[in-house]
Amino acid sequence: MKDAASRASEKIGDSLNEAAAVLKTKAIGIVEPVKDHAVHVAEEQIGTGAAKVEGIARAVHEAADKIEEEIPHAGTYVHQLADRLDDASRVAREQKLSDIVRAVDDFAHRQPLAFFGATILAGFALTRFMKSSSSDNGQSSRSQGPQASTAWSAGYGAPEGGGTRSASHPPPPFTVAKVVRRSRA
Repeated sequence: MKDAASRASEKIGDSLNEAAAVLKTKAIGIVEPVKDHAVHVAEEQIGTGAAKVEGIARAVHEAADKIEEEIPHAGTYVHQLADRLDDASRVAREQKLSDIVRAVDDFAHRQPLAFFGATILAGFALTRFMKSSSSDNGQSSRSQGPQASTAWSAGYGAPEGGGTRSASHPPPPFTVAKVVRRSRA
C-alpha cells in the first residue's frame, strides 16, 4: 500500500511539474511580445524626446548668441549648456533603452544625492512641460481678455483688487521678458 501511494504521489508530482513547465512556456510566449512592444514604444518615445531636446538645444544656442552680445562670459556658459543638451539627445538617439537604464542605475548608485536632485528637477521640468502642453479647457491667458492679463501682470498672484487664483483664471506662463520688464520698472 505504501508503494502504491508513493507511486501515485510521484505520478502527481511529475504531472504538476509538467503542467508548470507548459504554463511557464505559454506565459513566456504571451509576455515576450508584450515586453518587446513596450520596449519598442519606449524607444520610439525616447527618439521623439531626443528630437525635442535637440530643438531645445538649438534654441538655447540661439539665445546664447544673443546673450553673448551683451554678456560674453555668460554666453559661453549658456553655449556649454546647449552642448550638453546636444550630447544628451545624441546619446538618447544612439543607445538602446537597456543601455540607458543601466547607465542611469549606475549613476544613481555612484551619486545618489545628485541623482535625487536631478530626479526632482526633471519632475519639475516635466510638470511644467505638461502644464504648458495642456489646453486648460481650451482657454489660455491670452484668450481671457485684458482683465486677466493685467490682473496677473502685477506679479503678486492675485487679480487687482484682491481675490484668489481659480482654475478659470490661472496666472500666465512665466517668461524672462516679464521679469526683465519688471526689473526695469
